[in-house]
Amino acid sequence: MIMLQDRDGISRHTAAEVYLDKKWQYIDPWLGVFPHRSDGTGYTRFELAHDQSALEKYGYTGQGLTGYDFAQSKIFETFPFMSMPNLIRKVFSKFGNLCESSSSTPGGLSNVEQIDEVNLAMGLTDKQLDVLKLYDQARDFHLDEDFDGARRIYSQLMVNQELLVINNSARFFFGLAYFDERKYGSAEHYFKREIADHPTNVWINSKYRFLAESLIAQDKVAEAKTWLEKAGSWGAKARLLNLEQSISTEISTPFISY
Repeated sequence: MIMLQDRDGISRHTAAEVYLDKKWQYIDPWLGVFPHRSDGTGYTRFELAHDQSALEKYGYTGQGLTGYDFAQSKIFETFPFMSMPNLIRKVFSKFGNLCESSSSTPGGLSNVEQIDEVNLAMGLTDKQLDVLKLYDQARDFHLDEDFDGARRIYSQLMVNQELLVINNSARFFFGLAYFDERKYGSAEHYFKREIADHPTNVWINSKYRFLAESLIAQDKVAEAKTWLEKAGSWGAKARLLNLEQSISTEISTPFISY
């Protein structure tokens, strides 16, 4: 996971690199694009930083992102590849700005406020720490493809009132477990219900995105486009544009990333 960083040290967009053909290549899961040259070869994030035409072609300059953001990008740790102190810090920083993504702030946790606490663990109760550990266990199950085990714990976390930020996250990842298991029909029904029942959930834009991807995987492209239009986030708009550009040749394959 790669966090782009501007001159103020703020990350306004998150993307990724994957190891392909003996080279780390930049991909953008949130926008649904794989930047590449005319000969089909991909870029590293540092190569992309020095190709202004590519930045323009893939829409980055229109969002105020420059080569500097790519050149200064940082590798970002996430669950479960982080220590418990860092997990606690991440949760506390999330409290600062419960806004997962909007039309003006793309992607993931890039817009959270950072705080400087000497000992963050002192601010959590024993019950809250237990919730964090349970969430970490659920993510382990999920990444190990024990989807039933992951959903079992996510369902417990969805009713916890100790840490609402974990409650909200579990609601998204429960549906994502269906998607990752390729149970696209179940994912579709779950995300539709979640969007209707919890329209202000901080993961709402991600729910729209993966509802659309679940529909695309079932060849329900027209319906997927209507949900992307409703979402209104930068990522949804970019995915819709990407889908419309490819729809004339073939139905886009599901985009599996979060």
